[in-house]
Amino acid sequence: MKKILICAFFLSVIMCSSFGCTKSSVSEKIYLSECDSYNQIQIFKINALNDFSENTVRYFVNKDDKYISQGTGSLEINLLKPMECYATYISSSNSYSSLMDLSDVYKLHFDVFNPNEQQLSMLFFAKTANCIVASEYVDLKPGEWTKTDSVINRYKIKTLDENVMYYYFYFYNLLSPESSFNIYFDNFYAQKSTSDIVENEKQFKDNEILDFDSIDDLNYVGIIDKSRFHRLNVDVGLNSVPQFCKQGNSLKLSVKKLFNVSLNEKLEMSREIYGVKVFQNITDKIDFTKQGGILSVDVYNDDTAKKRVILRISDDNGKYQECSKYVFGNTWEKLEISDFSEITLTKVKSVELLIEGYQAFGDFDIYFDNLQFGVN
Repeated sequence: MKKILICAFFLSVIMCSSFGCTKSSVSEKIYLSECDSYNQIQIFKINALNDFSENTVRYFVNKDDKYISQGTGSLEINLLKPMECYATYISSSNSYSSLMDLSDVYKLHFDVFNPNEQQLSMLFFAKTANCIVASEYVDLKPGEWTKTDSVINRYKIKTLDENVMYYYFYFYNLLSPESSFNIYFDNFYAQKSTSDIVENEKQFKDNEILDFDSIDDLNYVGIIDKSRFHRLNVDVGLNSVPQFCKQGNSLKLSVKKLFNVSLNEKLEMSREIYGVKVFQNITDKIDFTKQGGILSVDVYNDDTAKKRVILRISDDNGKYQECSKYVFGNTWEKLEISDFSEITLTKVKSVELLIEGYQAFGDFDIYFDNLQFGVN
């Protein structure tokens, strides 16, 4: 999803309205990296999947104006051997890193130039300790700059109250995996906002944790990506198509397969988990100690292949209880947990709605509805 600057402006106004903040008053621009000097590119670290050697990837400061979108330089990334996927990342543990607190940030921006003959793709995401708080997937056309804005949901950032630990940039060479490629990266900045965030107190229905009837419910869930190589990308939205709702609206998880995998890699993917977690400011409002309580959610698999879906509840001690089922194509299933003996119900930290990566043979959608805690 490529965004030009004009589209990003209007999108930000719409999102700000939807997420309950006042009209945006944009203030200063803060650079995470202008990529003009060697010191400025030190925030980026190499992560070429299984091969981390200098014989695979090299970084340079480029001074050719053709590959500079602003300032006097850009980051040049050279892949020295054929590779289907390559990643660079910024870590909070890096002494060159800055701006890991996004609570006052309205959007993140970066420019990428693809000098290759083949089209590439890019996945960007900002990740805290517990979930992804911003992500974009865009196509990088040959011989063009792709200028991307990632609009930040400041209400969600404030609710989560966690700093970013990593900024990841994954580049996918899907059309010509047998060839190496170069990338130019520039102009990575955050636009801060002085507008206030207006908090809307959620009104709960009987037994409701989140029923996903309102767009505001998306403020209380964050994307989980417990994977090693990010072969899948998960996007979250509100669905209103009746076929995929038990009642009202539902939560839609759109899963995109980013590149093909071998049999051995598919076995590795069996340990990869994707989905969403409900934030603690919601679970804190639920009395999980009720006698005879049942945690439940309805799930619809809009695909022909079965998917393993997991409902999980965790406490502050890191212990969890879960229920999992294989949900066959084009069917509804209900996941329920009634035995909470493994966790401390007075210290519930999160409720998670998860899918396993192993059955991801293509793009598909999963729908969740009526996440509840009730008593028989």
